[in-house]
Amino acid sequence: MKTSNFWNNSTIVRLPGEALCSWRYRTGSGFNFDRFTDRFLTPVDKFADLIICAKQCNKYCGFRKIARRRDGKFDAYCPEDPADAFVIDQQEVLLYNIRESTLVEEVARALNITPYMAKLSNHEHSWKVGNIIVRGESHSVFFTLQWDTELLELILELNRLMHNPYVLLGSSGHMYNNVVAGCLANGDAVFVPLNETLDFNQDAELEHIRPFSWEKLLLSPEALNEEPENIFRKCGDAWEVRFDGGEKFMLTGADTGARYLHFMLGKPGVSTPIARIINDARESEDDVFCCFLADDDIAGRYSIKNLSDSERAFIADDKAIRQYYAEIKQIEHDIEIAEHDNDDVTAKTLERDVQKLYDEIDKVISKKDQKKEFPNSRKKALDALRRTVLFTIDKIEKIDPNLSEHFKICMKYGQLSGYFPGREIRWFL
Repeated sequence: MKTSNFWNNSTIVRLPGEALCSWRYRTGSGFNFDRFTDRFLTPVDKFADLIICAKQCNKYCGFRKIARRRDGKFDAYCPEDPADAFVIDQQEVLLYNIRESTLVEEVARALNITPYMAKLSNHEHSWKVGNIIVRGESHSVFFTLQWDTELLELILELNRLMHNPYVLLGSSGHMYNNVVAGCLANGDAVFVPLNETLDFNQDAELEHIRPFSWEKLLLSPEALNEEPENIFRKCGDAWEVRFDGGEKFMLTGADTGARYLHFMLGKPGVSTPIARIINDARESEDDVFCCFLADDDIAGRYSIKNLSDSERAFIADDKAIRQYYAEIKQIEHDIEIAEHDNDDVTAKTLERDVQKLYDEIDKVISKKDQKKEFPNSRKKALDALRRTVLFTIDKIEKIDPNLSEHFKICMKYGQLSGYFPGREIRWFL
């Protein structure tokens, strides 16, 4: 059974960090390591004392020692055979740590978890990822790179108060110790080993190693076989649909609109930026919105989430712009520290980060120091989303007029769109 090198690595979190070359060795080949580094690793202003030896000849448990030369370069030598040495670039021996907040966001995205980014108290590297809804029942999802007894007891106590079933995401099955087992037995929880679930593709994006279903994981065989009253799920090239206990039917010829409906049905009563709804359906072959909302869209992570519900929409609001400048100020402070310590490698790395932020600011602020606006692409995207969904609802009307009328009443459109049924309706998605 294929498993992920990244999650298999029991030393994925090492303080104060691990050399870049060791990260490269541990994660293996087959994906864009440079992009992985940019997205998930952050440099530490120290150099490694040890690196993994690519020879793996077992002379010294597979490690080499690092020594700085008078000319500022570094030697990597075998402790058992000092003559066996080579010069290594200082960037390769610079220590890096995992950027856990980014990793958590990507795990949530890959597993279709509604994120709720809030740190658990007194646990610097422990997160409540968010929630998943399975047949109308909410499950909290927790993830950390290193479980410990204190954290597990905290999660268990939280869920005793909330009376919610929950999920523990662990890097691998090796984390399944007696404490985890006790937590699962007493807390109505399940454990998901990520090394058997997610891996990085060639673009350094997390994707499923094999088919993954929350329903099959969390529901009993009896519940799985029970026919839900409300169904809206993908079934091959079509969508299986049922409303209010009526006859099931297959919806075809409206895949993109069905994907948008599927997304909003999964978040009843929640207003969602159209960017997220559209991006969730971008794998569709007839997705007409890719030109508007590519991954490298202007202002990246700041712009899309903060658009107002109007035609005159700024690319980034005041809060987002303040975030840019706050990050720049913090990094410039770190640069001063690195320069004071004569750490040129870290200083140069941080200077590149500052330049990237200034490049992003140029995209959202004009030369006259005014906020830039989206020309009309957002309005076009909104109009296109509305037309696509209404087209799908019109096709549904020919088969199930009651469901069509329900969607017409409950679907709300705008820069924040969503499904608002006004009562509890459990959809099997």
